[in-house]
Amino acid sequence: MSHEKEPKSDDVDSADAGQVMLAARLELPLAGTISPSFDWKADMVWIEGRELEWPSLDRQRNAASKSNLRRRCKGFRIDRTEVTNQQFAAFLSASSENLRFFDRRMDIVAVEAGQFRAVAGKEHFPVSYVDWLGAYSFAAWAGKSLPTEDEWILASLGERTLQPATTMYPWGTDRPDSLKLNSFHASSLPALMRVGSLPNGKSSTGVVDLAGNVAEWTLTGAASGKTSAASEDWMVTKGGSYLDLPAHCSVTQRAIHHRDERLAGLGFRCVVREKP
Repeated sequence: MSHEKEPKSDDVDSADAGQVMLAARLELPLAGTISPSFDWKADMVWIEGRELEWPSLDRQRNAASKSNLRRRCKGFRIDRTEVTNQQFAAFLSASSENLRFFDRRMDIVAVEAGQFRAVAGKEHFPVSYVDWLGAYSFAAWAGKSLPTEDEWILASLGERTLQPATTMYPWGTDRPDSLKLNSFHASSLPALMRVGSLPNGKSSTGVVDLAGNVAEWTLTGAASGKTSAASEDWMVTKGGSYLDLPAHCSVTQRAIHHRDERLAGLGFRCVVREKP
């Protein structure tokens, strides 16, 4: 895993075009082309589209530099919480094709052939040990999509703009603590928390757990910074996890994971690119 602070392209992410290429390469349905298995608007938050401006690393090092990256992000809906064990168990149970995405380390158990449920008491905890393809396939099944890195950042920022040399979190610039995010703290043992347990850490848009708990897969490829790079195997993840230091949970921080990785601190949430 590696951490970076800036995407490498100033082009606008073409999420829809990228998904066509990705779906063709992986022989998957397009996210959003399957009839939703539940009310896709339930517990989602509308994020207004706008231009997103990235202060470049050069500008952070040299105040005289004015080279910023600007991209336009359209409006979308995003899940208020991370996808839970209960939701992912329903996905696993929906088709035998989905069984390949089950991992015995999940807080999910098989109750009979092809049927799954969340471990008692863990229903509303974020699902983890999900690889990128499992997250993408869940999103397609639900009639949704994974967010691009830009969409994830916009949901975290609300109406704020990125500031050079400023560490920003979903709740603002206040110092992170255990009341705002579930990350690695020396004073406590690391453990996942029920989604929405830390309302003090929500963004101004009302989205919770964007920082900490589990890091989240995106549609954005690490090498190109685009969603149209169907040949990429390394993908951007955002938000950091309960196993990361607070500094790795900021809005601009990104990590890079291979699409096949299944980790204790890695999950996802979904978006819908439709008008409210």
